[in-house]
Amino acid sequence: METTKRGVREDLRRLTDGLSRLVREHVELAKAELREEAKAAALDAAMAAVALPFLLAALLLFDAALALALGTLIGAVWACLLVGLLNLGIGGLLGLTAAMRLHARSPLADTKLELRRDRMLLEQLGQTMQGQRGPLPPPGIRPYPPEARP
Repeated sequence: METTKRGVREDLRRLTDGLSRLVREHVELAKAELREEAKAAALDAAMAAVALPFLLAALLLFDAALALALGTLIGAVWACLLVGLLNLGIGGLLGLTAAMRLHARSPLADTKLELRRDRMLLEQLGQTMQGQRGPLPPPGIRPYPPEARP
């Protein structure tokens, strides 16, 4: 009886150690992913900040040239209105595209995948302990061979 209690205690200790190590590894994975995503976002923002003044100057010059050219055909007021509407349409389309891309980006994708795999593995472990046959484990997780099960 005493041997069984020690075995159970040892199993519980190993289980809690394993779970604590798993949580630490997930936290480290999340930190690493956040660092990488933050670096990439900072680089993108810096490049956009450097390019923006040049783009605005070019846009203003292009708009003025287009308005002057159209002004000879349809009048200066109508030409400026048409160029303004063209800029509004292009800016709206680019803004909508950027918003959709930002919405589609999934932060911490690897961490979410690992947590989903861990949850499925724990569910399978719980079903195994209750004597039920659960679904197959997710890809990358191999079940214990039958002879190695406790």
